[in-house]
Amino acid sequence: MKLFCTRLPAVYRNRVSQKAIWEQVHGDRMQDVDWLLCEICEAFGFPADSRYQFSPDDQLSEIYRSRYPRWKFWELGDSLELETLAMGLEKRLGDCDAKLFVRPLREIVGRATAGIDATVSPCK
Repeated sequence: MKLFCTRLPAVYRNRVSQKAIWEQVHGDRMQDVDWLLCEICEAFGFPADSRYQFSPDDQLSEIYRSRYPRWKFWELGDSLELETLAMGLEKRLGDCDAKLFVRPLREIVGRATAGIDATVSPCK
């Protein structure tokens, strides 16, 4: 359980749940979907309960940019969210190519390797 969470940016917070879309795209790999979305929430400090606000077509770079708009935080550093996420992705995928950050989330789920215990996730 996290004591301090950051609110989702409005673009995601104001959406309806995307879980049904995830089930259509990756119905047989929902453990992998859950793992990825939990990793994103953990890295950014978002509440795990809101993980299905992210769509299969969202990109990590868009999530980051919505959290740190250039016009508002140009003088401030971030909280190393992408670096934290990269470490989690590297553990699961074996590598973390920078191109993953501009690909849709559904492609990252597609790369998740089988045989790794998806029940061990930050959401639990």
